[in-house]
This record gives sequence, structure tokens and C-alpha cells, in this order.
Amino acid sequence: MNPNLRRRSFVGAALAAGAAPLAFAQAGPYPNRPIRIFVGYAAGGAVDTMARIVAQRLTTALGQSVIVENRAGSAGLLAADTVAKAPADGYTLLHGESALLIAPQLQNQTSSLDPIKSLVPVAGLFQSRLLLVANNEVKASNPAEFLALVKANPGRFTYGTSGIGTVHHLGVELFKSRTKTHLLHIPYRGASQLVTDVINGQLQFGVVSAAAGVPQVRSGRVKAIAMFSSTRLAGADDIGTLAEVVPGFHVAPRQMLLAPAGTPQAVIDRLSAAVGELLRHARSGQRRRRARRHHRLPGAGPAGGRREARVRGVGPGHQGPGHLGRMSAPRPRIGLIVPPAHGRVPPDAPLLYGERFDFIARGLGIDGVSPRGFAPVVNQIVDHARALRADGAQAISLMGTSLSFYQGPAFTDQLRDAMQQATGVPCTTMSHAVVSALRALGVQRVAVATSYIDELNQRLVVYLGALGFEVTAIEGLGIEPVGGAAEVSTERLVALSRKVHAQAPGAQGIFMSCGGLLTLDAIATLEEQLGLPAIGSSPSGFRDVVRAAGEDPRSRTAGGRLFTLA
Repeated sequence: MNPNLRRRSFVGAALAAGAAPLAFAQAGPYPNRPIRIFVGYAAGGAVDTMARIVAQRLTTALGQSVIVENRAGSAGLLAADTVAKAPADGYTLLHGESALLIAPQLQNQTSSLDPIKSLVPVAGLFQSRLLLVANNEVKASNPAEFLALVKANPGRFTYGTSGIGTVHHLGVELFKSRTKTHLLHIPYRGASQLVTDVINGQLQFGVVSAAAGVPQVRSGRVKAIAMFSSTRLAGADDIGTLAEVVPGFHVAPRQMLLAPAGTPQAVIDRLSAAVGELLRHARSGQRRRRARRHHRLPGAGPAGGRREARVRGVGPGHQGPGHLGRMSAPRPRIGLIVPPAHGRVPPDAPLLYGERFDFIARGLGIDGVSPRGFAPVVNQIVDHARALRADGAQAISLMGTSLSFYQGPAFTDQLRDAMQQATGVPCTTMSHAVVSALRALGVQRVAVATSYIDELNQRLVVYLGALGFEVTAIEGLGIEPVGGAAEVSTERLVALSRKVHAQAPGAQGIFMSCGGLLTLDAIATLEEQLGLPAIGSSPSGFRDVVRAAGEDPRSRTAGGRLFTLA
């Protein structure tokens, strides 16, 4: 059979997931234990965020924890290989992109993975929108200027994407072919470092999802050049399209849920039905929002559901199922000071609150997660708070736990008070948030799992002890590099938390400390397994700053017991 025809057949099936009528009654006992969804890109990126939204909704629909694991690299092939080799029982899935179908042919891989043979489609999910962004010093600000610039300077400019063989990469190569231009490709493992390098000028251009790029454009950190779609984007219609200079140009990656080949059809049907239901809700919510003409964050739309014959981008709202959250107009604007230089809103925001709030962020650029890494930036915190207030923030939080507790409770209170005095709005810190969360849950004896080095663990014990808490056991992962905590898998975090709990059976709750840890899935798993309340730094931080803004902090989608409390 012609391999191109085979690939087209696979795409059609993958993006159409679910033509037959399905019923939950067919599912039998599945699922009866947690399900893992692997993502082939770094935590915090657009694909990862969408996967976590899907996982949260499936947790509710299936009655079992659905956990996201990141295995970044090789345009998603590392994660695909992991899933393809897993037991075909429905408990290991892949949130993949259409890049999977071509990446094996473009990379020098030792793996024998053939996605067409090794994976089967469960459901089509989303069609994303891509955005070309540029460093602010680049002498181009729209599609026509970009084309003129690269034509006049062949081989001079670099562009970054999330990997060789991704749709992002191939889209630029198509543009180069159509326009007879030349740019140098620099592949990355994910969008986070790519965007940072564009901001810093190490790259001139980068291709990212609209959801990741538009907020950076609005903040002034990068400039928008063009959308890869054939039409402008609602909510960002000031950004032109490459189709305006290359007629007919349209490139859009499609996300899909896949399972190992050989997975029982009844399991596929159960999953497909659940995904189809959540996408129908998402489409319905988007139609209501379009009717009310609300402004939305651009990026992606649900792409069909139960296996309809083709995938359509239904509206531009990036959050997909996250749009099930209700949106008020105007949305309260909440400011976040985050330790990394990239200054991006942590990925827990849409998972907890959908579109209820307009979160904005500024990055400190710490050198490492340690007292010596904090020292150069501590004096900048109040200035960042002022800048967020100038951008319209109604409440502000320092979203760094160790950064706020490492000098003790008196320092933390002084820092909060200085932020409030400088801005005139309610301010808090992640350490205040953690204390508030523990008290709200009635936890006085707490077992603590962290990503920290020993020195910070010791300081955390002293900090909590001074505020009346007893740390029954504590253990850290010894991670000092900025961004390292985000790479910790849910499995590893759950295992560490269970270990400290076993060392202190009298603990009344579990605390996972470090704002960079992705704890939402671990919270759900630990509360189910141990029957105790569990909290994480980042979710606690979001809850506390939402409360500081005078808003209801509860969440119906994530966060565990803490987010059932007003």
C-alpha cells in the first residue's frame, strides 16, 4: 500500500475518532485504576496545558484519576514510543500532535517506532493556531515587512520551533519554499526556552501557539509578525496572516488522543465517548460566548469529538475544554510575580479557573532555587509589584514559596506590606498562601515533600514551626536549577509524598512545596489514596490571590479539598 495513502488514512481516522454510536454501558469495569496521558512536550506549553485540561475533565467523566506525564523531545516521539510500548489496556495514552506522522522520517532516530502501526486513534481533540513572533529589535512588524526583510537577507536570521518535524517547523519550511527565502532553524524541546531566547535576542524569530504567543505580544516582550492561519484571529485581529503575502498559506497542528495498538475496542469506545461529551460542552460554551461577543484569549478550538469525519477549529478560544469555565466581563485582573525570567503565568491558572480571571505575570530571573540565587532579585520584587499595578492588577502575589519563606515570617510579612504600600492593592506571597491553606484545612501536623536543596528544607521547617505547625517529616529532591521542578513527574512526586507520609503516620495532611512543581494531578491522587488533604504551592498561591482580590476561590475542576472551601 502506498505509505502516503496509509498516512492519510491514519490522519483521517485519528482526527475523526468516533463515528459509531457509543454508550458508557459498553465499558464494563474500565477504568478501575488511574490513567496516564503522556505528552511529548515540556510542561507549561500549549500542548501540555491542553492535555491537563482534558485530563481534569476525563477524571470527572470516568471516575478515576487521569494523570499527565511529560516526556519531552524529538517532536513528541519519545512520549509516543513510551506509549506504544505500554500494555494495550487503556491505562497509558498519548496526547499527540499531527507532527507524529512525519517526524520519524525527518529525525535520525534509533527507535523503530512506526506511529501508524503502533498507535490507534481514540479521539480528535483540538486544532491549534500558530503565531510567528520576533524579538523587539527586528526591523519587521507585519507579514509584508517580514517577507521583505528575509528576502533581502538570505541566511541571516534564525527561527526556533519546538522540534524537528513539528508542524511549526514544517510550516516555516513551506513558507521558505513558496517564497524562495532562507532562514536557519534552531530546534527546542518546548516553547518555554524558545520564547525566552526570542525575548533575549538569541533568536530573531520563533513559532509558538497563539495561546503562548499573544500574551507575550500584549505584554510587549515580543512583537507579532503573522498568524500561520488563512484568516485573522478573533480577539487578535490586529495580527496579519502569512496568507496575506503567500496566497492560500494555512498551517495548523491538530491534537489527538491515541492509545497503544491492540487496545480493546470497548476501552476505545469508552474514552471516545467521554472525550466527545466534553468537546460538545466546549463547543456549546464557545457558541454562547460568540453570541455575547466576549473577547477571548486566542489559540485553539475543539476539533470535532466523537470521531466525526473531519476536524474543524470551532472558534478561536485557546482554552478548549477550559472554556467550560464561565467568563465575566470585565474579568478581574490579577498580577503574579514569578521567579523565572520568562514571566509566564503558571499552567495551573486555566486548570483551576478557566477564563474567570485575567492573570498577568512578570518574571524576576532568579539564578537558582537557593538563597544565593534569590539574593540578587529580592530588592526588585516591589518594583515588579508596581509594574503589575500599572498594568491594571487588582491584587498581586509573589508566586515563589522558598523565595518568600527563606528569611523567616517577619521578612515575609514585611515584603507583603511593602508590596501593598507601593501598590495600594491587596498583596500576598505564596508562603502566606500555604499557611492559609493549611489552616483552612485544619492541618497542624504536616508531612512535606519538596523539590528543594537541604538548606531550604531546613529553613522551611523553621518557618512553619514559628507559625505553629509541626513538620512530621520532610524530604526534597535537591533541585536547584530554575525550571527543574517543572520536569518532576506526577509519579515521582506522589512517590516522594507517600514516602514522607509513611515516615510520619500522624500527619494530618501533605504539603508539596515549590511553586514550580506541577501538583494538581498529585493532589488528586494523594487525596484519593491516603484520605488526607493535600496541597501544593502553586494551587495554594492562586487560591490566596483570588481571595485577596475579593473573588470566590473555589474551583469545580481541580485542586482537591482546598478548592471546595470559600
